Amino acid sequence: MCGTNKKNRDSEENPGKRLFLKLAAASALGLGFAATTGRAASAIEAKAPPLPENVVTADAALERLMAGNARYVAGQSTLLDFSDERGALVTG
Repeated sequence: MCGTNKKNRDSEENPGKRLFLKLAAASALGLGFAATTGRAASAIEAKAPPLPENVVTADAALERLMAGNARYVAGQSTLLDFSDERGALVTG
């Protein structure tokens, strides 16, 4: 009898093995679920194309950035008026 129950005694004496296996299985399941839902969310988000004014080359983006930095240093702020778009933003 002392040789037949060695497997059961090991699991009772060292519960860390069982806990490790449970955590590893739960982590694998969670990662698989996260990867699956990530693909579905990215497919939903990919439906709207970018606005034309946001599609610029790297050189044009750098020029816009440098111009904005020069305005900031000079203390010239640009007033943005969103009153025309506010109705669409509220309902969206």
